[in-house]
Amino acid sequence: MADEKETTETTVATETETKTKPKAPRKRAQAKAQKQHDPLHVPYFDAAGESQGELALPKAIFAERPNMSVMHQAYVRQMANGRQGTASTKTRATVSGGGAKPYRQKGTG
Repeated sequence: MADEKETTETTVATETETKTKPKAPRKRAQAKAQKQHDPLHVPYFDAAGESQGELALPKAIFAERPNMSVMHQAYVRQMANGRQGTASTKTRATVSGGGAKPYRQKGTG
């Protein structure tokens, strides 16, 4: 009975060890990450479209993470400025009808 208990404990222990084993990173993902060029070095072209080399962008400006709330505000502002803006309301003078009576209330027939 003690032997059976020991064997079941060892099998349970080996099963849990295999389940918690950390996975190695995939080779494809590593290769893809290596193929990507440094985003702070970008190619530049002349007017004819021929490559003239690479340009190093300043890390202080281009390595920052974008602030998404500010980007959204800028987008909404640009869209609002592009609208025509023809909404208007009429004043008392421009409303159709109204004003002085055209004739008396009584005595006209």
